[in-house]
This record gives sequence, C-alpha cells and structure tokens, in this order.
Amino acid sequence: MTCRELFRRRAFTLIELLVVIAIIAILIGLLLPAVQKVRESSARTKCTNNIRQLAIGLHGYHSANNAFPLGNVTLVGVDPASDIDRRNWAVTAVLPHVEQQAMYDSVELYLKPNNSTLVFFPQNKTIMPIFLCPADPNSPKTLTGGPGSSNQQGFHSNYAACAGSTAYNPTDGSNAGDKLNGIFYVQSKTRLSDISDGASSTIFLSELIVSPDINTHDVRGRLFNVARQGGVIFSTLYTPNTTVSDVLQWCQDMPKAPCRQSWSGVNLSTRSYHSGGVNSAFADGSVRFMSNTVNAQAWTGMGTRSGGETITE
Repeated sequence: MTCRELFRRRAFTLIELLVVIAIIAILIGLLLPAVQKVRESSARTKCTNNIRQLAIGLHGYHSANNAFPLGNVTLVGVDPASDIDRRNWAVTAVLPHVEQQAMYDSVELYLKPNNSTLVFFPQNKTIMPIFLCPADPNSPKTLTGGPGSSNQQGFHSNYAACAGSTAYNPTDGSNAGDKLNGIFYVQSKTRLSDISDGASSTIFLSELIVSPDINTHDVRGRLFNVARQGGVIFSTLYTPNTTVSDVLQWCQDMPKAPCRQSWSGVNLSTRSYHSGGVNSAFADGSVRFMSNTVNAQAWTGMGTRSGGETITE
C-alpha cells in the first residue's frame, strides 16, 4: 500500500465531517441549558445569602436600638420643608451590621458637619455587593441618566424592605407613608413585639430589579436619594412579578417592571430575574422563595405586621 493510498483511506469524507459537526452541535445544545441552569442556581443562592445577611443585620440594628430602622425618612409625595439627609433602612441604618462600617462612617462624617443630604455624597457610586442580586443583568447600577449626565444618583440596590400591603400615599390623603401596616415605612420604629402576626409569617425584605435610565430617572432601588419616593420599600398589594404597573414620581416603563409616573398612589411590587418568583426574607430571619403564583390573599397578609390574617400559601 502506497502512502498516497493510506492517506486517502484515513481522510474524512464530506458526509462524515457533516455528521461529526452535527453531533458536536447537538452536544453543545444539550450542554448549554445545563450550564444556564447552574448559573441560575448559583445566582439564586448568592441572592438568598445576601438577603439573609441583610435580615440578620436588621436584627442586629434592633438589638442595638430596641427597634427596627425606619423604612424611609421623608413623607412620600410630599416636598420636605428642608433638604433633609434622606436616610433609609439601608443607608445608613443597616450598614454597620453588614460589615459596611467604613461606608457608614464616611456617610455620617459627610452629613453631620454640613447638615447636608445623601444626594451629594461624593462616594455614592461605591458598589456594596451585599445589596446586589447577580441575576439582575442591570446590576450594579451606579449611573443615572447615562455616563454624560451631570445629575448622578449613585448606587442602586436589588433589595427593598416591606412597608405593608397598601399603596404608600393613597389618593384620599389619609397618610403619606407614615401610617402603613408593615414593618418598614416612613419614619417607622417597629419592634419585634409589634409583629403580632408572627415573625415567621411577616415579610421583611424582598427583591427589586433596577432599570438603566434611558428616557427618565428610575428611583427603584436608589439608596442615596429616596426622599418623597419610596424607592427602597415595597408592598404586598400585588403578587411577585405582577404585570400591574408600579407607581412612582420618577420611573420608566420596562417589560419586566412596568411603571407609571404619579405623585399619589405610590407603590412598588417585588420583582426579580429568577425563574418563577422572588427571594423573600421574613421577620424571623428565614428566607423563602415565593412563587409568582402564591395565593394573592396570603401574600397580601404576609405584608402586615398585625393584620390577624390566616396565611395559607
């Protein structure tokens, strides 16, 4: 047998080459969903851990202050008499209890001598990973209005605290977010003893998805400027990932997070990029994955601290 004949026998035919390519394509097609599933599982696990650590941190705050921190300092939909500091449950209350002492010290040092506001805190674009869910493709969000905008609002969080089961400032004017039935609302000082519905049945924290600012500002998850907005609190008025639009003074409509702009009837629903639901921390520190199809009445009841509802998921 000549070398030429041997070479010809060992070469692939076109049909054999196409078969090999087809087999490789099939194997890749089978592998990609598995890889995607692993990634989703990893992101959900990391998200679960972050929200659990925040819940533990809030309990640490309670131990030190005999109450949970306020959800938001400024009345929703009401112009403050002065440009107050705009603190919320995340900035600065929980920071020392989630290994963010340096950030806490920086914010407090900035606010005290100048009686200033969080809006202009020079380090407001500092990324704090504990406030991020890796499943959200828009996180971390640190730019507002795009790179060329002079009106930067800083870092945004994927987690919000539960204010109750209603809109924050109903159109009847009965309150401006300071008389809500959850744990974290405007100027709240809720104690564990106030949660008569049971800590294991009362929602503490859950998820938000953030939006890149394309047409206008979107305050959902905004940590350093939530005055009059309520962008870091949510309600259980609607079930997770609802198609009902959020209502905020500043927001933009997204397919997964619809929103309409208004000063009154302000409300946020919990949303995530996880398949089928959202991670939610409860007042006892436990974390459960709440399905989009959770019983609506039960979900609403979980948002109240002392509503006396019977919870059947």
